[in-house]
Amino acid sequence: MRTCAHCKTELSRNCGESVKQFFIRKYCNRECVFAARRANSERFKNSEEEAIRRRAEVMGGNSKITNALLTPSKVRQIRELYRPLGFTAKEIGAHLKVKEECVKKVLSGQTWRHVV
Repeated sequence: MRTCAHCKTELSRNCGESVKQFFIRKYCNRECVFAARRANSERFKNSEEEAIRRRAEVMGGNSKITNALLTPSKVRQIRELYRPLGFTAKEIGAHLKVKEECVKKVLSGQTWRHVV
């Protein structure tokens, strides 16, 4: 006989329930279903907090991990290469291994405006 995944009582087939439905069902009633969902959400919340804490340890206190291709130092280098030295956006992009459009957006002030 099968038992409820939450309260461990024996499950019995409901009226009109097929054998397949019976074997798929894990819980005996709605209270057990809601209790299991609450337990799962608590477990997920704790695992998420644990992941953030581990990420902070790995990153040296910085828990924000980004996929940004540019850094503030690269942005300053782009502006330095473009203004006084006269390189084109395509040449700068090839040098720093970023797309030409990315360099153009930095130079026009659409992105990385806050970096001086």
